[in-house]
Amino acid sequence: MKTSLGPIVPVILAAVGWHAATVGTQGAPADLVFDNLSAPATFGYSSPDLDSYYGALLSVTHTGTLGEVGFSLYNHGNSGGNIVAGIMRLAFYDATAGYSGGSPSGLPFLGSLNIPLDLSANPLAAGHYITYLSGNVSASGISLANTVLVTQQFEMTYGSSTRYGIAASSSNPAIGSAPGTYFLSNLQNVPGLFTASGGASAFPLYQITVVPEPETWGALAAVGLLGWAAWRKAGARRVTS
Repeated sequence: MKTSLGPIVPVILAAVGWHAATVGTQGAPADLVFDNLSAPATFGYSSPDLDSYYGALLSVTHTGTLGEVGFSLYNHGNSGGNIVAGIMRLAFYDATAGYSGGSPSGLPFLGSLNIPLDLSANPLAAGHYITYLSGNVSASGISLANTVLVTQQFEMTYGSSTRYGIAASSSNPAIGSAPGTYFLSNLQNVPGLFTASGGASAFPLYQITVVPEPETWGALAAVGLLGWAAWRKAGARRVTS
């Protein structure tokens, strides 16, 4: 594992508030297979290279079709402005055979999502981060492997921020497992897995659910177990740098 050498700025995060920002539709019952989205964040990583990719290597408790995904977006304290709207581009790769660095294109590609974020009702201010839950995305047909490399890239469409990235926790995931590293690829850093400063563990904030196969869903509907709602609330916390 590597420690970032580029202009990635880790900061200590302190939670002091909430910011609701969710989208979703109703769908099949879902199983939570990875989760640390509500863990207190202790690190933030950002870069002035707005084309940076971030992410994490995650092991889920069992496989299935991706139902819902939660992630973070961090607006650095010296970014110069708010984030009002944008698109989060997520990609999933099969890392069951292992991944230690290099372009994710060398891994089997599982699928991708473009998730719009509309924060106009409460823009993400400099020095804050948000956790965001997608709602039901099972129609994408992304079949998750036991271990996946998740990457995310944010494209801001409205706002004045000049530096953003991800939030991470020093705590192990509540569900699933991860090696305590974050994925990074940009102009200053070759694609790979990085630790926090001093080699400390850093677990980027994610949540993943999978949905049953269609025949299982049908059986659940027959006994009246439908009605799972994908609407959730997600939080934004103040960052102290």
